[in-house]
Amino acid sequence: EIRVFKDDGGRKYENCVVQTIDDSTTVTQVREYWDILPATDREFHDAASFVENVCLPPPQADSTAAALSAEQIGMYHPEVPQNEQHIRPEFYGALAAAPTEAAPRSALEGATMIGSGNGTVVYQLKDRPHVGVLVVPSQMFGVEDDELEQIYNNLVTLRTNGVTSLIIDLQGNGGGFVLFASRLVQMFFPNKNVLDTSLPSNLRTNPAVQQLANVGYNHTWAGIYSSVQFYDYVDKSIYTNDDLYSKPIPSTRYGHTAEYSEMTTYLPHILSQPGDLSVFPWTDQPDRIRILTDGRCGSSCSQSAFYFTKFKGVKSYAIGGFPGETLSLSAFPGGIVSELDVVYKSFEKAKITNPFKAPLPYDAGIRFTSLEVFLPGRDIALDFDGAQYASDFRLDYTSENARHRAVMWNEVAAHAWQ
Repeated sequence: EIRVFKDDGGRKYENCVVQTIDDSTTVTQVREYWDILPATDREFHDAASFVENVCLPPPQADSTAAALSAEQIGMYHPEVPQNEQHIRPEFYGALAAAPTEAAPRSALEGATMIGSGNGTVVYQLKDRPHVGVLVVPSQMFGVEDDELEQIYNNLVTLRTNGVTSLIIDLQGNGGGFVLFASRLVQMFFPNKNVLDTSLPSNLRTNPAVQQLANVGYNHTWAGIYSSVQFYDYVDKSIYTNDDLYSKPIPSTRYGHTAEYSEMTTYLPHILSQPGDLSVFPWTDQPDRIRILTDGRCGSSCSQSAFYFTKFKGVKSYAIGGFPGETLSLSAFPGGIVSELDVVYKSFEKAKITNPFKAPLPYDAGIRFTSLEVFLPGRDIALDFDGAQYASDFRLDYTSENARHRAVMWNEVAAHAWQ
């Protein structure tokens, strides 16, 4: 067993603890990891090759190696091949240099926290007190209405403090509940009509699913196979029967033909507002709002981003990527993801023939996309749609904004509102 530990400074792998090699335990030092991992062409096939390439030899008083600095050691050992295409000499000085700051700065020292909920935080910028920030790192909330109420209360405080513009930070948001995607947008742009923040979608179906949908209609245990959760575009209302699944439509996607439901949308509704949204200076004002992502805004988060930008006209910023190139708002499309064990249990509840022979004999979460989303005017599901939806503006990472989130927010605010 080989265990490599990172030191407290976070700069190098300090201790290489090698166990059960030649029936002994050896403790030795290892090379600077930036000298090894990005620049090693050969593979490690066993413990011996790992130790040979990674661990330093025991220090020797008269050894030339002992007199070398940490950043020079990688060059001293020719058995670690350097891949010049992936690493440049000037990197070594930057990586090995000791921090110049006496004490690390807080990543949020340029912002005042106003309040937080179960998964959201609200800040006010110190240098630009007219700008507030709503951070939404996830949309996985047990009780969405409670979270929206907390957001509302924090926004009231921002308004009282003189905030007139808002950044909605969606960086690293992997999504969550589909309903929250719409509700978040309606906190700033209240729906006038029930379908204002909805996207057309359809679901995979087959004879077994149709049977489950028939028995499970209007039963919560049927999950997404209860049509009462979906909107009928023909009748312009929620389904009152299982027609959604009982009228399959063949569709070929990427060479594979399968049966899908007719086009629908999931639980469209007008948000029951947690308070009077008209009191905020940014309500229905896209020029007062900016959204910020790093390209890792996925699933229901990508739906929120699309609603904000394409439906409501909000400008977007993304940080990262490469100079001269655009960066996508989101990492993967939205939709409803189901777990295999949940579907298995639905068939058991329905007391009908279960297409699954048995549940897995171990704990596991096998997920699959059961609902696929389309963008208006597109006939290809987002899963297979090659169209790119880039941010309006892109920021480069710097040594400052990468370490201090408030610096990043100030850069967005300075560009958006001067």
